[in-house]
Amino acid sequence: MAPVSIAIIVVVPGVAIGWATGTLALVSGVAFGVLLLIATVCSIWRLRSDLAMSKRTILMLKKKDAELRDVVDHSLFGWWEIDVDFKTTFANQRMAEMLGTTLNELMGRSPLEFVHEDDRDALMVRLHNRKSGMKESYEIRYRRKDNGSPWSASMTATPRLDSDGYLVSAAAIVLDVTRRVQTDHERALTIDILRILNEPRSLVDLTKNIITSIKCSQACDAVGLRLKKGDDFPYCCQVGFSDAFVAAESSLLSRAKDGGICRTDKGAISMDCTCGLVCLGKTDQKNALFTPGGSAWVNDSSFLLKLPAAQDPRLSPRNRCVHEGYSSVALIPIRCDQEIVGLLQLNAYKTNHFTLETVRFYEHLCAIIGVGLMSTLTREALQTAQAELTSYANAVVDAQEEERKRIAQELHEGVIQTLSLARHRFQSTAMSGTGPDGDELLGLGIDEIRRITHSLHPSILVDLGLAAAMQSLCSDFEARTQKRTTVIIEGISVSLGSQVDLTLFRIMQEALNNIEKHSDATMVSLDFSVKDWAAHLRIFDNGKGFSIKKDDKAPTGLGLRHIKERAHAAGGFALFDFSPGKGTNILIRIPITKAYNAGGIL
Repeated sequence: MAPVSIAIIVVVPGVAIGWATGTLALVSGVAFGVLLLIATVCSIWRLRSDLAMSKRTILMLKKKDAELRDVVDHSLFGWWEIDVDFKTTFANQRMAEMLGTTLNELMGRSPLEFVHEDDRDALMVRLHNRKSGMKESYEIRYRRKDNGSPWSASMTATPRLDSDGYLVSAAAIVLDVTRRVQTDHERALTIDILRILNEPRSLVDLTKNIITSIKCSQACDAVGLRLKKGDDFPYCCQVGFSDAFVAAESSLLSRAKDGGICRTDKGAISMDCTCGLVCLGKTDQKNALFTPGGSAWVNDSSFLLKLPAAQDPRLSPRNRCVHEGYSSVALIPIRCDQEIVGLLQLNAYKTNHFTLETVRFYEHLCAIIGVGLMSTLTREALQTAQAELTSYANAVVDAQEEERKRIAQELHEGVIQTLSLARHRFQSTAMSGTGPDGDELLGLGIDEIRRITHSLHPSILVDLGLAAAMQSLCSDFEARTQKRTTVIIEGISVSLGSQVDLTLFRIMQEALNNIEKHSDATMVSLDFSVKDWAAHLRIFDNGKGFSIKKDDKAPTGLGLRHIKERAHAAGGFALFDFSPGKGTNILIRIPITKAYNAGGIL
């Protein structure tokens, strides 16, 4: 046998390396077995060492995984994993909380079951983008399962593909950005409303643009804006409500069976339904239906139909919104200087359309709207007053010219003719020696001049007072026109003051002049009294009355305008009750001061 060189290296962990070389002619079977045994033992030792190290590594990895999952579970963001069929395979606790559900209920369910109905198609596109391996960030809305309220999510989604490029799973980091989205939304709407309010438009145009902007921004099905008018709050403008709804709901006043307005024991106006409570400022903050800001809101109006009468805070509930199918309703008062001047009404068919934060935002927005609309209303009233003043000033100038023309005509046709005839008679007397009635003609001329000067400046008013002047004016009127005239004067013993006396006298003079020229009346009555710190004058005739144009709110004749303006200038008012064929009734009220009361009037 040929010599064989053998090198044996024995590697034992923790033991020095041994090296042996030699030339053997023959290796016995026993020696070879020993060597093989040693090599096997070393291999087993090595494997056991590697296995122990692997177990420690696995335990360490499991610990790290548990720590990582604990971090994920308690993080401020949501973690959502889905499989190729878009079914949830893992989610953290925060994700379940944002969705308004539990982890057990979330497992195996698709994100499509939680998405906002208006964003479902958009989410479907995003999910299919995962299958194509696309990583993307986007915002989308979901609805909570526990109360149905919407919220906005910012998502960063990443797919995991196999070696062939097919989707295995996808994970997304989810942040609740509802407050930020809502703030941006509210800021944009506020800027738009401020822009509208600063436009030089009429009140009707402003309200129309405001509710259109709000309807689009809030995605409501109907929006209405009520403004105070007298004791009521009718719709100034609305969009989305039916004509029948507006006709039935515009007035909020509670009415009795005879059509009269209902009032409380203290004489206050009563209003129907929830709108009436908000407009009257009678909301109960302890009731979940109302907010501390005086608004009313509900996300499922059907429960109002189930309220027992004893638990219903509304007076005479109409429930028209409920019957029309509006599930979500928000009623926000419009204020100006703390006074409720209107109401913003938001209606939606969907449930859970509003949140408390949304209602509170609209309370602040309505404060801005209230100031803007009242400013516009004041501006329009000022423009109307200026136009009326200009028109009245022009009418006064025309009236002055007409008065001068009338005086000139009366002097020419009355006094001058009478004096000329008297002169002619005296000349005839001198020539013929007879004695005609020249003295009588002169007397008529003097009376005519006295009548004209009396109408221009009633000296009897200064000399004998208002009561005597009224009696004299009515007596002269009756004698001149042959119209039966009755006068009743109560509660006055001295002058009410030169300005008040003159105002009342001129109003009587103007009214009697109108009756003489236009009424065809046969009877006139005048009632005058002083009570409740005011002078009250009523003038009635049984003449033909008159009619006005449909768009006019008051008589437009110059004489009646003079009456209205004189009463207004004295701090009072004039009311006209008239209709064709039923005569005319004029009511005047002018306030008086304590100084006149001290003089013994009352």
